[in-house]
Amino acid sequence: MDPTLLLRRPAALAAGLMLLGAASALAETPTYSADVPAKITTPESVETRLGTLRFKHGAPDAATVKLVYDNLDFSRGVEAFMEGMPATSVRAVCNGLEAAGAKANQGVAITEGLMDARTLFLTPNTTTV
Repeated sequence: MDPTLLLRRPAALAAGLMLLGAASALAETPTYSADVPAKITTPESVETRLGTLRFKHGAPDAATVKLVYDNLDFSRGVEAFMEGMPATSVRAVCNGLEAAGAKANQGVAITEGLMDARTLFLTPNTTTV
């Protein structure tokens, strides 16, 4: 390469100087690393009731993500079932009263005798007619 080329072309001179500066900066740059306590880092794997959850650099792998989302879906299903039980019980009571002759939304059902263990109510009143 012609050494006078850099002097005749300022852009080439600037590029050459930048390359030299970058190369020397890379050679002299020390490597820094923080002293991170192990107790605050994410471990490579964690044993849980779901199974082993695996992480790479603190991020879950694809199998761990699927396992956790499947558990969330299951938990939501159980929650929906549990939250629906009271309404289902009320509907069953209404159906039972209608089957016994009570008219829907027209008053209260009164029985002729006391309730006992054979009565198919969840919590019948056994002391008052």
